Amino acid sequence: FAGLAQAATEAGARVFGPVAQGPFLERLGAHERARALIANATPEVAAEIQNGLHRLVDAQAMGALFKAVAVVAPGAAPPPGFE
Repeated sequence: FAGLAQAATEAGARVFGPVAQGPFLERLGAHERARALIANATPEVAAEIQNGLHRLVDAQAMGALFKAVAVVAPGAAPPPGFE
C-alpha cells in the first residue's frame, strides 16, 4: 500500500488507510447487519452468519490479515469506514 499511497498522493489524490479489515467492516456496520440478518434466519443460517462475521472481523482470523485503502479526490472527506 505504501507505493500506491505515494503514487496517488504525488498525483494529487488524498489517501486514507490502510486500515485492518476487521475495524473497517465494523465501522461500516457489519455487526448491525449480521444482527438484522440473524433476526429472520433459521438457527442453522444464523450460525453461518455469526461464523462468517467472526471470520471476517476477528483479529485472529481475516480481521487483521487483510487491509483496506481508499484513494479519493483532493479535498474529499474520508469515505465510510475511514473516518
